[in-house]
Amino acid sequence: HAHKIEISIKDGGITSIQVIDDGVGMDSSDAVMAFERHATSKIHSDSDLWAINTMGFRGEALPSIASVSRVSLSTNDTQEATSVMIEYGQTIAVKPYYCPEGTQIIVEDLFQKTPARLKHLKSRQYEAAIISGNIEKFALSRPDIAFTYISDGKEMFRSKGNGDLQEVVGTIYGMDVARNAIVVSGQDYDYRLTGMYALPSINRATKNYINIFVNSRMIRSYRLQKVVMEAFKDYIPEDRYPIIVLDVIMDSKLVDVNVHPNKLDVKIEDSGKLFGLILHHVSEILLNINYVKSIDDSIKPTNISLPKTESEIKEQIEKEKESLNFFLSSSKPNNFNFSVNSDAGLTYKMAESAVVNNIQQEPEVVEIKNLNYLIYIIIVEMQY
Repeated sequence: HAHKIEISIKDGGITSIQVIDDGVGMDSSDAVMAFERHATSKIHSDSDLWAINTMGFRGEALPSIASVSRVSLSTNDTQEATSVMIEYGQTIAVKPYYCPEGTQIIVEDLFQKTPARLKHLKSRQYEAAIISGNIEKFALSRPDIAFTYISDGKEMFRSKGNGDLQEVVGTIYGMDVARNAIVVSGQDYDYRLTGMYALPSINRATKNYINIFVNSRMIRSYRLQKVVMEAFKDYIPEDRYPIIVLDVIMDSKLVDVNVHPNKLDVKIEDSGKLFGLILHHVSEILLNINYVKSIDDSIKPTNISLPKTESEIKEQIEKEKESLNFFLSSSKPNNFNFSVNSDAGLTYKMAESAVVNNIQQEPEVVEIKNLNYLIYIIIVEMQY
């Protein structure tokens, strides 16, 4: 039940990692029990085994961390405040300790007494980048929580926690992406889709921008990634990938989050039905986006109503033909021919060369045809 979470690291987390929240905290017995092997806060009754609703580590993760580092925990549940200190698996102290409501955990000198594990860590910059990426995904999955990330004393990221996903997207990916974001909304009897994605014109070179969550839990699903890419395949180049934040809300009984210790891999009941829902709704939204390219090359949504029937298309062409003839009659050179093809396409061309300031101008031809929807911008280009 935290509303604010602050993460501070030093040297990519190798020297220290500090996490502070303003949640409900723990009493002294739970603070000690949290470091016991196989302890968990996820299960209150037998039925909880089939419907995991909480986040966090598997049961033995916290004692595993405490066995390879120096850990200090301070927590306050408004009734009592407790401090627990453990060094490389040995409990050093458990005592009353004044602290704000919530929980603070500090992990220091990670793997310093286990060099075989320490050598597998990458550079400090690489480890910091992994932490940063995870925090950004947490913020995208929970825009209602204010996240603050500090690395080596410098604030790297902050979200307001006001529940505005578009604002979090803008903070992470830039305001241009946020301004061109489309809301995802769709559901059936079992699943509900929420989130947003950038217009196809804004894309990236890697899959790292495809963010998929299940009940606001960050997951790794190559099959869901593939479904998302399938929905976008007709709108972006083959070697590019969309920017999308997609949260699948479902009954916790329909998803098993315990198939892998890190909880990134999950098993979803009737996943084929979910794939179809995602493909249908994302594709439908993309199909119905009407956008034109503005002068500054940015893509902006519009409310233009496009002609869809053959008669509507011909009527639209006639209107544009009148406007074009007016433009041509009031412009120089004025020796243009204009014609409408039988297939509802549009062709215009310069009938003969013109001389402007004694410089020869070459004919230009622009042709658009075989279109179901027709919006066109006519540009008369002078070539010298």
